[in-house]
Amino acid sequence: MQNEAVLDEIDYQIAHALQIAPRAPWGAVSEALQVSPVTASRRWDRLVQDGVAWVIA
Repeated sequence: MQNEAVLDEIDYQIAHALQIAPRAPWGAVSEALQVSPVTASRRWDRLVQDGVAWVIA
C-alpha cells in the first residue's frame, strides 16, 4: 500500500508560487505566504520527497 501525502493550503500555495516564479528565493515565497523561509523550504522538500511535486530542468 502506498502512503498518500496529505496536502494542506500552505502546500498548495507553495507549489503555486513556484509555478509562477520557479527561481524565487525562499525568503520571497515565505513572505508572500506569511510563513518562515525554513517552513517553506522544508515543506517543499517534503513534497518532492513524497513524489507529489518535482522539478523539471
